[in-house]
Amino acid sequence: MSSSKIEIYAPMHLPATLARDAALGILESIAARRAPYEHVTLSMGLRDVHLPLDGAISVPVSAAVEARPMRWECRLQLEAEHNRQLFPRFDGTLTVTPNGNDESELWLQGSYEPPLGALGAGTDTTVLHGAAERSLQTFLTWVANEVVRIVGEHEHDVARAARQGHA
Repeated sequence: MSSSKIEIYAPMHLPATLARDAALGILESIAARRAPYEHVTLSMGLRDVHLPLDGAISVPVSAAVEARPMRWECRLQLEAEHNRQLFPRFDGTLTVTPNGNDESELWLQGSYEPPLGALGAGTDTTVLHGAAERSLQTFLTWVANEVVRIVGEHEHDVARAARQGHA
């Protein structure tokens, strides 16, 4: 099969130490199909493939996650939940990288294999205009937003508990 390398990132306004645990928790929940992440999809907009229609194509995915203790990364595999032979498969790592004291970046690095070998790779590059990579970018941005939301909720809960303790 023909595979394509990918290296994309999403910035986060969070310290890496906070972001790592939240990101790993999200990915492990996706892999275990725990709520609220039991129905995660990879998607692409129809306009992304130059169709003059609003809407998106979403494919439910299954994930395999392998935490790497003492490192700010985990191994990640994503593939379609059904009809795997028709959709790309991603194999790589998700890494949290510090960017100063209060900033970090979420990196997705690895490769994806379009379906149908060279024909699928050519179709992804030409007709679909890199849809597989864009769907992974959308996924990574969603994970980064979820990390920020979860850390924000946790910090809010801690602050509320501290206020109630001093009341």
